[in-house]
Amino acid sequence: MSSNSAAALLDWIKLFPIDADISRLSDLADGTVIGKLLLDIDYYAFHDDINKVTPSEQWVVRFQNLKKVHKALVHYYTSNLQRRAPTSSKYAPDLLAIAREGSQRELIKLIKLVVFVAIESERREHYITQIQQLSSTSQNEFMLVIDQMMKLNEDHSDEVDKQVLHTSETEFQMEEEISRLVTEKESLENEHKQLLDRFTKSQSLAEELRAEIQHLQDRLTDGPISSTGQSKADMVLQIQLDQLQADVHKMEDTISERDATISGNENTIKSLNRKVDDLTRASDYVEKLKDDLDTARHTVEKLRKEQNVMQHYKKKLESMPELEKRLKFLEEENTTMQRENVQMEEAIRSNTGDKKLIGTYKKQIDRYEAEHAELLKEKQRLELENASMREVVAGAEGQRSKDTEHIQTLEVKVQELENGLIGQASESIQGDLDSEMNFRGVTKTDLKLRINKLERENQQLKETGLKSADSVVLQNLLEDKEKARYRLEQDVLITNSDKLALEAELASLKTGGEIDEGSSIVIQLRKNIEERDRIIQETRKQLDDRPPLSVSTGDASISKLINEKDELQRVIADLKDTLLDSEKGNGELKATLAAIGGSREGRHGELEKRVLQLQDKLEDRREKSIKAREHIKKQNTTIKELQDELETARTSRGPGKKGADYETLLGRNNNTMKEVDLVTSAWYELTSRLQSNTVTLGRRKEVPVSWLGKQRHAVANFPKR
Repeated sequence: MSSNSAAALLDWIKLFPIDADISRLSDLADGTVIGKLLLDIDYYAFHDDINKVTPSEQWVVRFQNLKKVHKALVHYYTSNLQRRAPTSSKYAPDLLAIAREGSQRELIKLIKLVVFVAIESERREHYITQIQQLSSTSQNEFMLVIDQMMKLNEDHSDEVDKQVLHTSETEFQMEEEISRLVTEKESLENEHKQLLDRFTKSQSLAEELRAEIQHLQDRLTDGPISSTGQSKADMVLQIQLDQLQADVHKMEDTISERDATISGNENTIKSLNRKVDDLTRASDYVEKLKDDLDTARHTVEKLRKEQNVMQHYKKKLESMPELEKRLKFLEEENTTMQRENVQMEEAIRSNTGDKKLIGTYKKQIDRYEAEHAELLKEKQRLELENASMREVVAGAEGQRSKDTEHIQTLEVKVQELENGLIGQASESIQGDLDSEMNFRGVTKTDLKLRINKLERENQQLKETGLKSADSVVLQNLLEDKEKARYRLEQDVLITNSDKLALEAELASLKTGGEIDEGSSIVIQLRKNIEERDRIIQETRKQLDDRPPLSVSTGDASISKLINEKDELQRVIADLKDTLLDSEKGNGELKATLAAIGGSREGRHGELEKRVLQLQDKLEDRREKSIKAREHIKKQNTTIKELQDELETARTSRGPGKKGADYETLLGRNNNTMKEVDLVTSAWYELTSRLQSNTVTLGRRKEVPVSWLGKQRHAVANFPKR
């Protein structure tokens, strides 16, 4: 278990962006890598304490680093997470064991604290995604670690708490004593090194002095006494020699004193080492006690789990008769379900014809959808035409207002003429209005009569509010379009409702739900099945009673095909006649459109008659096209029947009896199929032309209604000399 959790924690640590080569968990014993992990988790909360951590191989420095890391973790628990850090030996790590021995078990405890801090920090989502990147086994181990840390509680007995507190106090006292002794030892070692350096220097100086004294003595013994000057120099040298000897004696005394202090320091170091060994033995004993306590807790938990399992099995044993009854009931239900399954499979096998009917329903649904799309397109087209018609009506109303304004201007001019303003203007240009009017053949009385007539017509228009013939025609066309649109909408709604009903029934058939025995589809299916059974029996009887085919039957089928071909040719001729009639109608439509520029009086009535005639012709042609389509369908069915007969004849006669008559029959059959294709293409072309003619007729150019527009139209159509 510990090895799996150690591997999972090591895989998780390798995902951190830190510059460290980590191959095993003991590489984390110095505390530097764990400090880098904490800086990645929350830099601002840990950088003050973690920056003091320095890598080292000495266990004392490593112990100090781990203490700083653990102190930072405890502070983060209390200040940021508002929780209490674990203090029991089960969850609190032993830093001394980690520093001295690199204990994997205690390292796992310390890293568990780091994992809990990472999951409870502000960057928890980032670390959860890191955990999800691990393998499945590592993820399972991590989930166990997280659950263990989440469910951490310290509701132990008072005795256990006292023991833990006592052991923790002794641990802290031991740690303080060890740290004090270590610092004293380090200071003594430094002093010892300094004394050794001074001792070596003094020894080298004494050796030099001895060599110099020996050299002077040799000179004194070898050289004769020459004069008094030399004796004085010798005296000086003798004095210096005495001083040097005194210095040498002093240095020897200091060296002996230093040796004594060094020996004393060595004795203190030995005593301190003995104390450290005693304390380590005591810490090992405490660790052993902790292990015993953990094992005892583990056994207690194991016994509790076993007790819970025993209670669970007791409950199961008590509920065994109920389970046996439930098992019998389930077995009976299973047998009934198997029987129903077999019955359903037999029903599905017997309803093979329903699948074909469902396929036909699907085809009908597709066809209804296509028709629905066509109806929507037609609706959009009619809406566009309706909008264009409304624009035309608006233009007519605007032109009507312009005509009223023009009539008012004419009335003003007539009043001016009556007042004689035009007469004065004619006198100024040496003319006479009477003479000009006489020249044109119009008198003042005629003008007055026309003015009165115009006023009466204007008054009638104002009173009755009658519309012009063009606006009436446009209004009628608009009403027709609205009626057609309403009919189309009703058809679309009906088709949609039928489609939804069919889809619901089809879905119920597919899912194998309960089928309403009294529904129309079930009744229709039963009728179709009965009808097909009857047809199959009749065809079997006919096949049994049917004599073998001979050449005479083949000749009869060939003659039948020839007759069908003649009928198709007649149909094609009729369709050609209808095409010619449609072309004539198109020419007449063009002529009517060209003749629209004539006089206004009587034109609208003729146009209405012409439109009615064209509508009648269109209805006749549509009826003819529908009849032609039905005839083509009948011909297709007859051709298929003849093909089936030919196939049966071919199979009955065998491959050796194929002759020229059979080949000619196939050629005629192919020719008839080609003729049917030509007829259908001609029919589609005819319908498209009829539709285009109706659209162009609906979009014809309107005749101008206003007086000014009429005058312009008359001038444009006036014959040139």
